Amino acid sequence: MKIITVENLKTFFNELNKKFSTKFYSKTESDNKYQSKGDYVTTGAANETYLRKNDNIVASKLATARDIKLTGDVKGTGTFDGSKALEIVTTLKKNMISEIVCEYMGNTTPQMTPLFKNVQSRNIYLKESYKNFDALLIAGSDRNRNNMEYQLIPAWLFTLKMEQTNAPSFKIFDESGCGYWYIKNKANGSTDTFLKLHSNSAIVAEIYGIKYPRK
Repeated sequence: MKIITVENLKTFFNELNKKFSTKFYSKTESDNKYQSKGDYVTTGAANETYLRKNDNIVASKLATARDIKLTGDVKGTGTFDGSKALEIVTTLKKNMISEIVCEYMGNTTPQMTPLFKNVQSRNIYLKESYKNFDALLIAGSDRNRNNMEYQLIPAWLFTLKMEQTNAPSFKIFDESGCGYWYIKNKANGSTDTFLKLHSNSAIVAEIYGIKYPRK
């Protein structure tokens, strides 16, 4: 059996230094150099050579610092020299959000997925969860089908109403000349795909899942 001595270890680490340019310091040297208590893996006897686990602490600076720039709809700049992490504060293109809202709440038709299409005065079964969409477009009419109106409900608001427990039901459609439609909340039987009827004086004819395109 070969006995590994402190001198053997020193020779081993010196060879590593030459091959991989890895620097090793004594515990005291390392603490003094980096002014912090390091996380070490001992490589030999007590008070001999230690290797810091935290490689990011001993990061070397780049010979030339680099400017990092973000361009397009999101802008930001920063300088990175390798000595520490880079954090860039970004600025969103002016009016970008309002442009998107105006585009898809104005003349551009969003993606519409039929979730329900059947004149109905009872419980409603959706083809898929309303949570897969940005909003629900609900078409309703009076019982005689003389008038048709549409109402748009944001998905976040629909979820809020579904999960509230202050009352057993909430309104998903209400138009003068057509009537109203209330469904039960989740605590009283509705789910993401099943809208349990509470009361109504109207007819729900169609429900679409709305998705606004992402840019």
